[in-house]
Amino acid sequence: MKRTYIGLANSFHDSAIAIVGDDGQVRFAEATERYLQYKRSIGVAPDVFQRAIKLVHEYGDPGAELVVATSWSGQTPELMREGLGKTAQAVDQYRSAFGDLPWH
Repeated sequence: MKRTYIGLANSFHDSAIAIVGDDGQVRFAEATERYLQYKRSIGVAPDVFQRAIKLVHEYGDPGAELVVATSWSGQTPELMREGLGKTAQAVDQYRSAFGDLPWH
């Protein structure tokens, strides 16, 4: 059975997708920000997943087994919590030093 390999890189920024055929040839590869025309992919809209499905249908082999690799690991949720905690701490430090945030 043929396989289509899908690589999804998604973190706080620099999201990307790659689709590779059974023959090892790259069929499609793109940084998400290129499609979105938005430099930061934090808070990316869910319709990007719909686009990924369309890309797999367009560039993958029909009927092929899909093999998906992601940049996430079992550690990702904890790393994200830590990162968000550091961000909240930075906001608190900013408030202490400069007062209320200008957009609040």
